[in-house]
Amino acid sequence: MNKSSYIKAVKDLKLSPEDYIVIGSGILVALEIREADDVDIVVSKSVFERISANKEWSKKILEDGTIVLFKGYYEIGLDRAAQKAQPTLKELQDDQVIVDGIPFINLNQVIDLKQKRGLDKDVRDIGLIETYLKQ
Repeated sequence: MNKSSYIKAVKDLKLSPEDYIVIGSGILVALEIREADDVDIVVSKSVFERISANKEWSKKILEDGTIVLFKGYYEIGLDRAAQKAQPTLKELQDDQVIVDGIPFINLNQVIDLKQKRGLDKDVRDIGLIETYLKQ
């Protein structure tokens, strides 16, 4: 997805900005650093419960115990506070970046998350971010 299709995909969920934040590489798409294949979002507990009641969404428990909802290219996670993990939705929102009315985690948060995970694609993304920040 490019920036316009990504923004549309997030807006199609019709979520209130205070109830979610786009995580993962979403900010890279929003800043036109690179494109993406999926939309990763952390939502509040009430939004998660509402979406999980919809039978169109599939629920999965990841290896770390994180509960995630899947539908098409969407991956929606529960507010980390509800799972006693860090950072919480509120903590992520403290330094959020708003692009086209959509809240995203900031580039420093993306770097931190990608450094912790350390996959090849994460290393490439960190390089893209560092190049972007030097411009």
